[in-house]
Amino acid sequence: MNQSAVHKQFVLVGEEKENGGESGLMNFYAEVIEGERTMRFFGSTRKHYHPEERLLALAEPVGFRLLEERKLTVDQEEVQFFILQK
Repeated sequence: MNQSAVHKQFVLVGEEKENGGESGLMNFYAEVIEGERTMRFFGSTRKHYHPEERLLALAEPVGFRLLEERKLTVDQEEVQFFILQK
């Protein structure tokens, strides 16, 4: 008979873009079940979307330069990464 403790977890994430897609509000709900104990977590964050030109313009005056750029597809959405070096 397996007597190991039950461990389950899940996260719900919702995102709403605002200001014509320039910013977004994200809400999170997570539930973690460990044995007989259930923990619930809530969170919220506001994020801003910046075009590549603006990011690089902000980085240059403080001594950063673009080292590499990568694009990945995650859940049918393209995610762009900028790797900077000082």
